[in-house]
Amino acid sequence: MSTPLVEPPPSPRLPTGLLVASTLCWIWGIMCGFTGLFLLTALKVPGLGTGIVLVFVLLGVVYCVAGYLIRKGRLAGDWMGLIPAGIFSTFTLVALIVTRPISLGTVGGLALNLGIVLSLLLNWRRLRTSRTQVGA
Repeated sequence: MSTPLVEPPPSPRLPTGLLVASTLCWIWGIMCGFTGLFLLTALKVPGLGTGIVLVFVLLGVVYCVAGYLIRKGRLAGDWMGLIPAGIFSTFTLVALIVTRPISLGTVGGLALNLGIVLSLLLNWRRLRTSRTQVGA
């Protein structure tokens, strides 16, 4: 006789809002990284171009790490995605109100970052802290 196989319990599925936030973080992170690389080749201004490129690449890395941590259901990913997306959205809204140059890139970036902020704020309770212990 054979014994029946014991199936592991299904893992809890991440809510759709967090999957959306994770995907948007990845998309924006990749776009920031490619923007930095594009600016590296397009800007020939010594010093200034390197600083801008570094900011875009680091911002892209932060967004991609946030997307990864959100996908894993970690609370740290929420903060890593929420802070830069909130800052970016605020600056973009102020720039649109003050200067009023509306372009497709500006509106797209604002919509993407507002989507990240709203998805994370509506689903922050479903995230958990890291299980690793720090300290002595």
